[in-house]
Amino acid sequence: MNISRNLRNGLLFLLVFLLTVSQSVTIPAYAGDNQLKLDDKIVLMVDNAKAYVKGAEKRIDRLDPRIVPIVKDGRTLVPVRFVSENFGATVNWDSVTSTATITADQAVTKITVGSKTLSVNGKEIVLDTAAEVINDRTYIPLRALVEKGLNKKVFYEDGLIIIYSNEQDVTNNGWQDFVNSAMDLYKPHKITAALGSEPYQMNTLLKTDSISQAISNLVNEGLTRYGQDGKAIPGLAEKWEVSADGLVWTFHLRESHWSDGTLVMAQDFRFAFLEALKKETAAEYSYLFYVLKNGMEYNTGRAKRDDVGIVAKDDKTLVLTLAAPTPYLPELLAFGNFAPIKQDFYQNNPGIYGADADKLLYSGPWIIKEWTHEEKLLLAKNPFYWNEGNIKIDEIEFRIVKSIDTALDMYFANELDIINISNGDAAAFEKAGYKVSSYADGATFYFEFNTLDVVMKNVNIRKALTYAIDREDYIKNIRKDKSVPATTFTNPVVMGENLPFAMEVGTQVKDNSSTEAKALLQKGLQELGLNTLPKISILTGNSSAAIKDAEAFSEYWRRNLGIETQIISDPLKTRLEKMLNKDFQITISGWSPDYNDPISFLEILGSSDGNNHTGYQNKAYDELLFRIRNEENASKRMNLLRNLEELLLQDMPVGPIYHRSRLYLANPRISGLVRSWNHDIDFYWTTVND
Repeated sequence: MNISRNLRNGLLFLLVFLLTVSQSVTIPAYAGDNQLKLDDKIVLMVDNAKAYVKGAEKRIDRLDPRIVPIVKDGRTLVPVRFVSENFGATVNWDSVTSTATITADQAVTKITVGSKTLSVNGKEIVLDTAAEVINDRTYIPLRALVEKGLNKKVFYEDGLIIIYSNEQDVTNNGWQDFVNSAMDLYKPHKITAALGSEPYQMNTLLKTDSISQAISNLVNEGLTRYGQDGKAIPGLAEKWEVSADGLVWTFHLRESHWSDGTLVMAQDFRFAFLEALKKETAAEYSYLFYVLKNGMEYNTGRAKRDDVGIVAKDDKTLVLTLAAPTPYLPELLAFGNFAPIKQDFYQNNPGIYGADADKLLYSGPWIIKEWTHEEKLLLAKNPFYWNEGNIKIDEIEFRIVKSIDTALDMYFANELDIINISNGDAAAFEKAGYKVSSYADGATFYFEFNTLDVVMKNVNIRKALTYAIDREDYIKNIRKDKSVPATTFTNPVVMGENLPFAMEVGTQVKDNSSTEAKALLQKGLQELGLNTLPKISILTGNSSAAIKDAEAFSEYWRRNLGIETQIISDPLKTRLEKMLNKDFQITISGWSPDYNDPISFLEILGSSDGNNHTGYQNKAYDELLFRIRNEENASKRMNLLRNLEELLLQDMPVGPIYHRSRLYLANPRISGLVRSWNHDIDFYWTTVND
């Protein structure tokens, strides 16, 4: 992910804060002077699929979250089978007469759909509301079923339903505590968060910015997803097999549903992947799908749609045939742009898919329930999500807060529980007693040298400039955060064969080595036929932070090499144009990986890669890239990648500076929050403990 190219990724801040969180409350087994037993009670809530039976949480219908108690025409209706069977009754259904027969103790109750009469042991009772079928389930008025058919009692208050046996329970002085605790169980666990901007693009085919990616990762899921440790784990695919040559991957989908209740099918993935590759879609990330056989050819008009290596063998089996062995495929498929798309829904919303909450279908843990543009997004737990029972946060409200000062004011007013902080504020927060947390966001920042420039074409000049930087001093006194000096190009978050790739490849860049830098400078000048180095220029952004960085690097070069530097600060658009046109000597860029493999960093220095602004072309480098993309043996492939990193930093068209970390504060009540380079911010495992 090119941080220089994509302003939204680099500059938009994601401020997350908690305003209201309801804690999980267990119904007490007793309260007051006398015990209130749980084993004779069912607790329900109108319009809620969650029930508590004998103290244990259940879903009313395991497969269909639409099955809930409802209020219709002033009467509360409940599903017959769930309530009856959980009190030990048996229910028999006669599909010919549409009659349910409920047998409980000595009572036999019959109810016919559409009838306003209930028969209990042959005695007819007139109902206010007829029984009816809703979402393929038989519903009946609550009190008629419970009090007449099951001989139980009903307590009802503000939508809370308690069905119980012992009439004396309600006179117990602990009853109200019991009711309050039961009511608390249905209060939503809610996190309120802030975004620096609303999502730029929620169409999963087109999104590229970090805010859209973060929201998308909460409401969508692909074949795989990222685990807490950042590694790929099964998502909508519960398992997969790989052929011996590494080219054919067969994914088996679990029983999962879209947010409209329909099944997520293999065809939904096939459609999404092919749409991403379709030239007319103009997806910036279409190149990620080139791992598929004929993916690049289809995207560039040299193959047909059906030639691409994607086959929906059946509704639950997706077969991907690759252009070359891709051992990092599970990590790649966890990237948000590989989410499925339901074809008919997509085609029924041409040009507006993803533009509003109702213009998306959701396959992930949450859905966008409301989207008030430029104001807020309200996410609600997706009742159809396959792992819904393990998701503890019911609602996430994202408010658009464009001013970091406003967010800080809210934090100091105790309205915020999680907030990003700037580098310079860390020491003040720590001094005030706050715990400052950090996470590596995967971004490496580095010099790009224009190798076509008359001076920067010399490798020893490039090495001298890179070695002369005092990274420790820069991080301590300029950044003032927990970033680390970059002695490799590939960020340490990326895994190698057994360890982080940066550890396996070892130190490739010398930090603050002024003696060697001076020697390299002299060698470079001799090779260029120069006595002294003319004044050089560094191209940077026009923000105060960017200019401050450039001034620091210029000072290191002046102090350690005696070089004078001109700082050229331009707006983003102008700077990008200069980079594309090679109208610079040195610029500062950043890159973060799209997936967990070293190739995500190293391929951008290939001769034909659009993100290579240096003009660097090395036939040996390109040949190594080709071999890596076609190597079947994982160990051999990783060794080639190490060779590639070493070759890159021998030639040094880029000079690594630092691997970035971000800082934030989190209320200790919140646990299980995941912030990392590949899924920031993730509430999948989050709970609140008060």
